Amino acid sequence: MYSKQFMKAIQVCINAKVPAWVWGQTGVGKTSGLSCVSRAWKYIHIDARPTTMDPVDMGIPYIENGICKRAIPSWLPTQDNTIMVIEELPDAPVSMQCAFYQLVLERKLGDYTLPKGAYICATGNRAEDGGNYNQPPAPLLNRFLHINLESSFDSWKDWAINGDNLKVELVAPKPISPSIRPEIIGFFEFRKDLLVAQPNKSEFAFCTPRSVEMLSRIMDQQPDTDIAGELINGCIGQGTGTEFLGFMRIWRSLPNISAIEASPSSAPLPFSLSECYATTTYLSANWNPTNSGALCEYIQRMSPEYGCLFLRDINHRKPQSITVPSVMAMLNNAKYKDILF
Repeated sequence: MYSKQFMKAIQVCINAKVPAWVWGQTGVGKTSGLSCVSRAWKYIHIDARPTTMDPVDMGIPYIENGICKRAIPSWLPTQDNTIMVIEELPDAPVSMQCAFYQLVLERKLGDYTLPKGAYICATGNRAEDGGNYNQPPAPLLNRFLHINLESSFDSWKDWAINGDNLKVELVAPKPISPSIRPEIIGFFEFRKDLLVAQPNKSEFAFCTPRSVEMLSRIMDQQPDTDIAGELINGCIGQGTGTEFLGFMRIWRSLPNISAIEASPSSAPLPFSLSECYATTTYLSANWNPTNSGALCEYIQRMSPEYGCLFLRDINHRKPQSITVPSVMAMLNNAKYKDILF
């Protein structure tokens, strides 16, 4: 993505509380773009340089009353309104990169806890960019969403004219759901084999339950279409991300829940396998005691395996659903009972 999309994307990551790792050729504006966002948000900007550190610098040991403690480095954030950028992280030795594991994932470093509103991100050149590149370990890569920043004449011209006064369009935060979004659960119900992927050296992002959680928080922010695809790929990798985007096109084309509630006996049924999985998850996510009769009637028009998936899903989401008459009737129906039990 280019600089304007990048500065919008990094704000989505901040709002979603997802650490981002910004990759790109030397001089394309990784650091300056993050500085522009810091100024627009009126945030403190901390520049951390692991290339000048040893792992022990993350907390020098000292003895107090016979107990070994660690002195926390002064560059760690102490206030909420802070963006800490770990600059040129791949240039650092692997041992130094590993020293950031706990800080990035758990937001802790020994006795230190990162302020709730502080944000961590990283920058780096790729192996092909000619820097002093040390391949980051897979566990560190999987702690970040990955953004590739590119340069174009138009984005450079905007910066050349405006410099430090480059306008940053602010992105307002949206609530973060405590659970994984239903469309994501529906996709992995359909493609269980994609939930855990082996790291691929040709790209930095790969799919794990951890990166799927990051994806859910990103989607909670409803990113604009010009950045959504790259943010999705930056969480779970391009291959899985491409399939997920295809699934989302199906998800968005599903019959309106109101139409199904109004006419469960005649509302159109899905045809393809992916449409059936998407529809089943969509219905279970929207189930409630009031519309239960209509949704149960509709799902029973589909193959029994989708009815079983529907029953399992609503029971996981709302265990009290089994007391609703329409659900009880499905549970006692032989074509579901034989599969479920």
